[in-house]
Amino acid sequence: QELQVRLHGGSGNLDGAFEMLNEMVSGQEEGARETVLEIANDILSDADSFGVSLDQRPRVFAAVSKILEHYGEKEKLVRLHLRTADLYSGHGAMPAAYRSLEEAEGIARDLGSAELLVEVYREIAITAYQEPDFQRSVNVAEQAIAILQGMERNIPYNILSNLGTAKMNLGRYDAAVIDLKAALAEAEPVAPHYGGILTNLAVCYRNLDVLTSAEDYLKRARDALPADGAAESWLELELVSARVAIAAGKIQGVTRNLRAAAGFLDA
Repeated sequence: QELQVRLHGGSGNLDGAFEMLNEMVSGQEEGARETVLEIANDILSDADSFGVSLDQRPRVFAAVSKILEHYGEKEKLVRLHLRTADLYSGHGAMPAAYRSLEEAEGIARDLGSAELLVEVYREIAITAYQEPDFQRSVNVAEQAIAILQGMERNIPYNILSNLGTAKMNLGRYDAAVIDLKAALAEAEPVAPHYGGILTNLAVCYRNLDVLTSAEDYLKRARDALPADGAAESWLELELVSARVAIAAGKIQGVTRNLRAAAGFLDA
């Protein structure tokens, strides 16, 4: 049966694959639990090899969640809800994303798991930022930080970065600087969004009218961003650089930055 499930999945016959999986679940055969959970985990970890296209994933995630729930795999179920929420929020389906996050939070609370609750709050903060509901993002990120501090754990840079950027968007530049600098202290220079944190610090200092610091962080961001990095990151850097150059009265710099930004618009 395991081979047939994998053949169905690999050929894109997801209905057939899950029909057989459900038969294995209900059959109560010896060793079925381990086999079914292994297949379910493989589907989630390498969806492409099971013929799971992006538009099919909500249906597949829902089917796998029933299997996890049947076997009482609550920690895995929380993480699946988080993946589902990320998928929904990435496509702008915020109500559906929040429903998945509420499910995850409820299970994490039932388990009494502070670690899982931190993961849930981190995802809620990101989703709220994307909505955008910056104040909610700040509130939930601070809940995650309070739990981590109570556990005497280091605060991951991505929570601090998201918190600082949300405060920046609320115009709370002094507070944002503190969180973004804390994020830099926790992040490795090669970490994702490291250059973005530096760029956001430049934004804060420009708005605080501390232009020398803004220019310094822009230089560091330019050095940190990989040459083949995301066009959006380079576009943001050039636009922020142009605004700082305007504030500093460096007209030649404005022209240069805007010309570079135009190039990234076509990328």
